[in-house]
Amino acid sequence: MAEKFPHITFYPEIGSITSRTTLKRVMQHYHPSILYHAAAYKHVPLMERHVFAAVETNIFGTWNVARAAAEYGVADFVMISTDKRFGRPV
Repeated sequence: MAEKFPHITFYPEIGSITSRTTLKRVMQHYHPSILYHAAAYKHVPLMERHVFAAVETNIFGTWNVARAAAEYGVADFVMISTDKRFGRPV
Protein backbone atom coordinates (compact mmCIF):
# COMPACT_ATOMS: atom_id res chain seq x y z
CA MET A 1 0.00 0.00 0.00
CA ALA A 2 2.68 2.50 1.01
CA GLU A 3 4.67 1.83 -2.15
CA LYS A 4 1.75 2.20 -4.55
CA PHE A 5 -0.09 4.95 -2.64
CA PRO A 6 2.50 6.92 -0.63
CA HIS A 7 0.14 9.87 -0.15
CA ILE A 8 -2.48 7.77 1.68
CA THR A 9 -2.13 7.04 5.38
CA PHE A 10 -2.84 3.35 5.97
CA TYR A 11 -3.09 1.64 9.36
CA PRO A 12 -3.64 -2.11 9.18
CA GLU A 13 -5.07 -3.62 12.36
CA ILE A 14 -5.44 -7.21 13.48
CA GLY A 15 -7.94 -8.16 16.13
CA SER A 16 -11.17 -9.99 16.65
CA ILE A 17 -14.11 -8.31 14.98
CA THR A 18 -16.31 -10.12 17.48
CA SER A 19 -14.85 -7.82 20.16
CA ARG A 20 -16.70 -4.51 20.26
CA THR A 21 -14.05 -3.30 22.74
CA THR A 22 -11.31 -3.83 20.16
CA LEU A 23 -13.33 -2.06 17.49
CA LYS A 24 -14.01 0.86 19.82
CA ARG A 25 -10.30 1.19 20.66
CA VAL A 26 -9.30 1.21 16.99
CA MET A 27 -12.01 3.68 15.99
CA GLN A 28 -11.21 6.06 18.84
CA HIS A 29 -7.49 5.88 18.14
CA TYR A 30 -7.54 6.41 14.36
CA HIS A 31 -10.87 8.13 13.59
CA PRO A 32 -10.92 6.63 10.06
CA SER A 33 -12.84 8.23 7.23
CA ILE A 34 -12.61 5.05 5.12
CA LEU A 35 -12.83 1.53 6.50
CA TYR A 36 -11.96 -1.54 4.44
CA HIS A 37 -13.39 -4.70 5.97
CA ALA A 38 -11.87 -7.90 4.63
CA ALA A 39 -12.12 -10.13 7.67
CA ALA A 40 -13.98 -13.39 7.33
CA TYR A 41 -13.35 -17.08 7.45
CA LYS A 42 -12.65 -17.93 3.81
CA HIS A 43 -12.55 -21.72 3.74
CA VAL A 44 -16.19 -22.38 2.88
CA PRO A 45 -16.20 -26.22 3.21
CA LEU A 46 -14.55 -25.96 6.64
CA MET A 47 -17.04 -23.30 7.72
CA GLU A 48 -19.91 -25.53 6.62
CA ARG A 49 -18.64 -27.98 9.23
CA HIS A 50 -18.26 -25.23 11.87
CA VAL A 51 -21.39 -23.20 11.31
CA PHE A 52 -21.49 -21.45 14.69
CA ALA A 53 -17.91 -20.13 14.35
CA ALA A 54 -18.67 -18.97 10.81
CA VAL A 55 -21.85 -17.16 11.86
CA GLU A 56 -20.16 -15.57 14.87
CA THR A 57 -17.30 -14.10 12.84
CA ASN A 58 -18.67 -13.65 9.33
CA ILE A 59 -22.11 -12.35 10.29
CA PHE A 60 -21.99 -10.96 13.84
CA GLY A 61 -18.40 -9.74 13.45
CA THR A 62 -19.21 -7.95 10.20
CA TRP A 63 -22.28 -6.45 11.88
CA ASN A 64 -20.02 -5.15 14.68
CA VAL A 65 -17.65 -3.54 12.17
CA ALA A 66 -20.48 -1.92 10.21
CA ARG A 67 -22.11 -0.69 13.41
CA ALA A 68 -18.81 0.76 14.69
CA ALA A 69 -18.28 2.48 11.34
CA ALA A 70 -21.71 4.09 11.62
CA GLU A 71 -21.25 5.04 15.29
CA TYR A 72 -17.90 6.70 14.63
CA GLY A 73 -18.93 8.53 11.48
CA VAL A 74 -16.90 6.60 8.92
CA ALA A 75 -17.71 8.16 5.55
CA ASP A 76 -16.97 5.11 3.39
CA PHE A 77 -17.28 1.47 4.40
CA VAL A 78 -15.86 -1.00 1.87
CA MET A 79 -16.53 -4.68 2.43
CA ILE A 80 -14.25 -7.00 0.52
CA SER A 81 -15.46 -10.56 0.14
CA THR A 82 -13.62 -13.27 -1.72
CA ASP A 83 -15.65 -16.18 -0.41
CA LYS A 84 -15.88 -18.67 -3.21
CA ARG A 85 -16.71 -22.31 -3.27
CA PHE A 86 -14.60 -24.50 -5.51
CA GLY A 87 -14.65 -28.22 -5.99
CA ARG A 88 -17.37 -30.68 -5.23
CA PRO A 89 -20.03 -30.26 -2.54
CA VAL A 90 -19.22 -31.57 0.92
